[in-house]
Amino acid sequence: MEEPPKYEAHVIVIPYPSQGHINPFLQFAKRLASKGLKATLATTPYTLNSISAPNVGVEPISDGFDQGGFAQAQNEEEHSILGASFFTNSATVCAIFCHIHHGMLTLPVKIEHLPLLLPGVPPLDVWDLPSFLKAPKSYPAYLAMKLNQYVNLEKADWIFGNTFEALAVKGISELWPGRMIGPMVPSAYLDGRITGDKAYGASLWKPFIEESIEWLETKPYKSVVYISFGSMVKLTAEQMEEIAWGLKDSSFNFHWMVKESESGNLPDGFEESTKQKGRIVTWCNQLETLAQQAIADQLTDAKFIEDVWRVGVRAEEDEKGNVRREEIVLCLKKVMEGERSREIRRNASRWRELSKEAISEGASSDDCINEFAHYLTCSTLTRKRRSPKVNQVFFFGIYEGSDLEDGRIRFLWVAFPITQGIEKYKFTPERFLQTKLFQKTEQLLFETTLEQKAFSEEVSCEHNKAFECEHSKVMTCKL
Repeated sequence: MEEPPKYEAHVIVIPYPSQGHINPFLQFAKRLASKGLKATLATTPYTLNSISAPNVGVEPISDGFDQGGFAQAQNEEEHSILGASFFTNSATVCAIFCHIHHGMLTLPVKIEHLPLLLPGVPPLDVWDLPSFLKAPKSYPAYLAMKLNQYVNLEKADWIFGNTFEALAVKGISELWPGRMIGPMVPSAYLDGRITGDKAYGASLWKPFIEESIEWLETKPYKSVVYISFGSMVKLTAEQMEEIAWGLKDSSFNFHWMVKESESGNLPDGFEESTKQKGRIVTWCNQLETLAQQAIADQLTDAKFIEDVWRVGVRAEEDEKGNVRREEIVLCLKKVMEGERSREIRRNASRWRELSKEAISEGASSDDCINEFAHYLTCSTLTRKRRSPKVNQVFFFGIYEGSDLEDGRIRFLWVAFPITQGIEKYKFTPERFLQTKLFQKTEQLLFETTLEQKAFSEEVSCEHNKAFECEHSKVMTCKL
């Protein structure tokens, strides 16, 4: 009888139970399994039967903590269980949420505080930010879920992001210290090193892939526009109507994913009037659909898609925040026809090759996964937890405005430990004292008096020009 395989380490990945999170988590589990680790995806009972992947176990886990409540979730360190956080957003979005979590960016984002300036990131104006940052009440549950991901991030032994070095902007690690292991898509679309890995293996809804492929194969090369807003976004009837008539007026072939709950918002007579040019489905497997040669990709991350990666165009909204049909037609023509279209396709091909290179054997993303796998298979006697180590103290001096008789000045100093990235932040005293970072950290407050001359020479503080605060002084020093 054949003996079951012996594994040196077992990795359990626990995604948020939505399609956009399960897919990359499942793909990461496949990559780890290909490195010789035992990989199991733990998911809610509701999604359990929708997931199946070779070499990856799938097990149910209740999201109600029914065996021991929150106390059970706090026991992982007692049993030497390591924890890794895997973020499926772009590195830039992660950096923005880090700002919000630490109190350096307040919601809703106000016009007078824009553009938002982050190291290595192009200036982000109001139309570049996710809608729930401008109007937090629009998606309260989703916003709360995103922010909760950062609550205990400092306890994570590893932090991963679903992107790769060439795609991420320089300097982003100063704000968000994640290791880049992406892109997490099936191996058949990248390096081909995982045999038979042609699909994610998870679909929470019944896809219409066979019918879609048959229809796409009847269309000319790069002649079909693919439209999808994912599983979470809900469009209004007005938005649906403008998209529908814009597609019809453009005269391009289209493949539109419309959730069953939104199908009633389609204009009367639209499907019948476009049945020769368009196909509407309630759900489809995106990778398989986009892989068809009839599809011309149009992505959705507007700022980077248009200005940084240059693989698409942004549709401008009207004063009500809607994109009108005339604008949709204009954007589709830019993407599908002419020199701009050719530039977009050249750039998309270049990024596709760079993504393949990143995950290939010995490249940047593969190296990060190898390092993680090697670390897990080390002897537990030599393995040390990789929790972020405090190696610096950040001092903030607040001028109290009371010059002493002998020429000395008095500062109130705030000192607290920092981890990677935080030392780059600078604040005004008022802004600093309002931050969660200040309020939640173990603080050491003390007064000191220094000669004004000695202060500038011995401490070498610099004027905080970033916020034009005349009396604030900032320094860092090694422990």
